[in-house]
Amino acid sequence: MNTGKLFVIPSLFSIKSDKNLIPSYIINNLNKIDEFIVENEKKSRAFLRKILSVKSEDNFIFHTIGKHSNSENLNKILNNCHKGINIGLLSDLGCPSIADPGSNVVQTAHQNNIKVIPLIGPSSIFLALMASGLNGQNFTFHGYLPVNNTGKLFVIPSLFSIKSDKNLIPSYIINNLNKIDEFIVENEKKSRAFLRKILSVKSEDNFIFHTIGKHSNSENLNKILNNCHKGINIGLLSDLGCPSIADPGSNVVQTAHQNNIKVIPLIGPSSIFLALMASGLNGQNFTFHGYLPVNNIDLQEKIKKIEKKSINSSQTQIFIETPFRNNKVFSFLTKHLRNSTKLCIAKNITLDDEVIFTQKVSQWKKNNYNFNKKLCVFLLNGGND
Repeated sequence: MNTGKLFVIPSLFSIKSDKNLIPSYIINNLNKIDEFIVENEKKSRAFLRKILSVKSEDNFIFHTIGKHSNSENLNKILNNCHKGINIGLLSDLGCPSIADPGSNVVQTAHQNNIKVIPLIGPSSIFLALMASGLNGQNFTFHGYLPVNNTGKLFVIPSLFSIKSDKNLIPSYIINNLNKIDEFIVENEKKSRAFLRKILSVKSEDNFIFHTIGKHSNSENLNKILNNCHKGINIGLLSDLGCPSIADPGSNVVQTAHQNNIKVIPLIGPSSIFLALMASGLNGQNFTFHGYLPVNNIDLQEKIKKIEKKSINSSQTQIFIETPFRNNKVFSFLTKHLRNSTKLCIAKNITLDDEVIFTQKVSQWKKNNYNFNKKLCVFLLNGGND
C-alpha cells in the first residue's frame, strides 16, 4: 500500500484576494486530498470553495487543531497517511507553521515517517522583505512581540442612591465590571451594596476593596495600583456619582498617571451636569465650587462673590452641600442674593421625588421649602444669559 503524504498548503491572505495568486499546481495537488488539518473549518471551507471550481468541499473531512493540540490526537489523525490517505495542512492565511499553528503537526509527521511536501504559495513575510529594500542576506523573524498585559484603572460612576433605578447604569459599565475584582472605594459597605444591586450574576464576595479618603498617602496608593502592573484591572468607585468630581479620587487617578497606568473613565450619572442640563442657565460658561464655606460670615461673602461673578460674566455658578445643611444654605441664598438672580435647585435627581426648578430669588421667597437631608445641586446666575 502506498503511504499517504502530508501536504503543507499556503492559503490566501484574505478571502477577498485574487484566487489566481494560488499556483495551479497547488490546485492540482488539492484534487488528490480529501482530508485536512486546519485552524478554522469555516475559513478553510471558504478558501477551498474559492479556488476549487470543480471539486466540491462537501465530502471533505476536517480536523481542527490549535497550537496546543496534544500529540496523541495528532498521531491518531496522521495515522490515516499509513492507510494511503493524503492529508493537507491548511493555515487560516499564508503558510502553515510560519507565524501560525502547524509545526507540531509537521513534527509529528516526521516522527511517524510520513513524507512532508511543502507547496509554494503566498508568504507575507517574504513578500514584505522582498519589497522592503532591507537586508535580505541576514534577518531574524520574531513572530509576535509581547502583548502589554498591564491592568487598567477604570473610573466608574455609581448611582446617586441605592434606591435609584439600576437601569440608569449603562450596560457597558456592567460589562466592564465583570472584568474587575479589585476596587478602590470611599466606603466598602456602600460600594458592596451598589455592586450587589447592578450585578445580577457576579458575586461580590470575592471582591477586594481598598478604602481611601481625600488625604490617602501616595505610598499606599502606589502599593495598591502596583497590582495593575501585574495585569490586574482596578475599579475606582465613588459613594455616588462620578469619582474625582466633588468626591475623593483625583489623587488615585494622578498616581495612576504617574505610574503609566491607563485610566479609563466610564460614562454614567453626574448630578452636576444633569442639573445644569435641566436648569436653563448658561451651560457655555460655568464654574463648579464644590462645597461652600460652613462659617456664616464666610458663607455670606462667598455667595456675594459668586453672584457678582455671574452678573459680570453671565457665568453659571454651581455648588453642592451636605444634605443636613441644605436648608441653611437655601436661607442664606434667598437672604443675600439679589431678587433678580435666577436660582435653580435640583433635588434628588433620578429618584422618584426628583424636583428640578429654576426661578428668580424673589419667587423662591414666596413659599416655604424643605430640602433637609435631600441630595441637592444649587445653580445660580445673575447675568442676562
